[in-house]
Amino acid sequence: MIKAFFVDLDGTLLEKPKGMEPIIPTDNLDALKKLVASGIRVITASGRDLEFTKNRINGFYGFDFDAVASNGAIIYINGVIKENEVEYNIDRLKELSDFLYGEDEVAFCIVIKDRECRYAHINTLSYIKLKEIAKHWSHGIDLDVDDFFLEGTDKEIYKVCVFSESAETTKKWAKILNKKFNEDFEIFSTDWFIIELSPKNINKGRGLNYICEYFGYSYDEVAAIGDAENDISMLEMTQHSYVMASADDDVKAHANQEVGSVAEAIYDVLRYNEDIS
Repeated sequence: MIKAFFVDLDGTLLEKPKGMEPIIPTDNLDALKKLVASGIRVITASGRDLEFTKNRINGFYGFDFDAVASNGAIIYINGVIKENEVEYNIDRLKELSDFLYGEDEVAFCIVIKDRECRYAHINTLSYIKLKEIAKHWSHGIDLDVDDFFLEGTDKEIYKVCVFSESAETTKKWAKILNKKFNEDFEIFSTDWFIIELSPKNINKGRGLNYICEYFGYSYDEVAAIGDAENDISMLEMTQHSYVMASADDDVKAHANQEVGSVAEAIYDVLRYNEDIS
């Protein structure tokens, strides 16, 4: 029997009407309510920070979901943060920054917690791209990335990102970065214009494993759904894996069932439980 349901947010559970904050569509919302009523635990699994689930999902819609946030760095259960592991190897982060300096195809930045500021290659052509492509990725000021390494590491990193202007360029640079830095970072494209880099072994699969161990679930007792590369680590862990029809083929290859919506996956889970009960 399936006892827990891990759901990605952007591109999966949520939709974003133009000019508005992301919302849960009515069909997904109704299905979630039925899932909760059936006794299945729901866990959001997202690259977003924990505050988004707490405020925009739980607070706004009246849920009490657990969360795997920041791509697996933060694990939140029953209202308590159980894990918070956002610790980068600063020496390797500096090597990454130096490697990308002067590359016109992509724009590198380090986003600080709460998006209070971001560090970028200010004096390069790529910074012009960053300001346009990622203009909503910071609520504060932009500083030169060299200042981050000179000032020390007291600032808590929210995300390390590489932005590009096309899906083709994003895929190209994801391959380049994986080849050179795979031993140091988890590297995945989370949208057509962005590559995110997390500390090694920090991913959504880690979050799924932690929650399974915490509650005593086997992997066969959980389901997961997503749409992007950062979802692969959790999709691979369970036979009840769903992928959005909008996902790239590279992501679809790691899931067992393709669906058009989260609601479709939820109703499949409910039917499965009913059939074996």
